[in-house]
Amino acid sequence: MPALADPPGIDVIVARWSRDQASLRAIRRAVFIDEQAITEPDEFDGLDSDCVHFLAINEKRDAVGTVRLEPLGKIGRLAVLKSRRKLGIGKKLLKAAVEKALETGCTQVWLHAQMHATEFYRRQGFVVVGNSFDEAGIRHIRMCLMRESE
Repeated sequence: MPALADPPGIDVIVARWSRDQASLRAIRRAVFIDEQAITEPDEFDGLDSDCVHFLAINEKRDAVGTVRLEPLGKIGRLAVLKSRRKLGIGKKLLKAAVEKALETGCTQVWLHAQMHATEFYRRQGFVVVGNSFDEAGIRHIRMCLMRESE
């Protein structure tokens, strides 16, 4: 499968929970609560104010995707609006989060991938670690980024 080019007209910016909460919440609500039936307390777990957030914005400056990076290197809440999937936006968001994690000195970059998304993360350099488990009613598996030096 050929690599996707950067999606045209999409920028990924660093967001702040205090300033961009409405956009971040709207995307995550649409994807995780409305589409996947995750409960609101599971989705909005109280960690957001301690995380670095990223927003993918289109040429009209509308937010179309998001991801967050927790302080110790865990990437999570990667969400792209349904109408904008399969365009490379998730890859661009993930790349921004990984770069930020490495830039800030995280020694390990990892995530809990939904089982259907493991191949996407594998293509970005993540490897499965351990067995699958239930998180918020959905099967997940821990994946860690493997860098060339490892």
